[in-house]
Amino acid sequence: MLGEVISRSTFPICPIKRRSEESEKTTVFSFKGGYVFQGEYRTARTQMIQGNIWQAGSDPGVILLGVSFASKKQILLNTIHLQKLGARPRLRLIAA
Repeated sequence: MLGEVISRSTFPICPIKRRSEESEKTTVFSFKGGYVFQGEYRTARTQMIQGNIWQAGSDPGVILLGVSFASKKQILLNTIHLQKLGARPRLRLIAA
């Protein structure tokens, strides 16, 4: 499992400057467990993990994407990914 791609998806992103319904959209996906998150949160292969990605904010030239993973029992990861505008968007989810 080490280094295995957990999820692969494509979705459009663009900065949203003001709060609106558009800025509240979240991309939601799920995958089977069996991975360790942050070196300490182990999940069973029988568990389903929910992933969420949303626009958490923006700065000049950068979109801040919120990224979280959770099982039914706990939050496994909650972080921010910086995506430079004009750069090819890439957020790789790789098993550790």
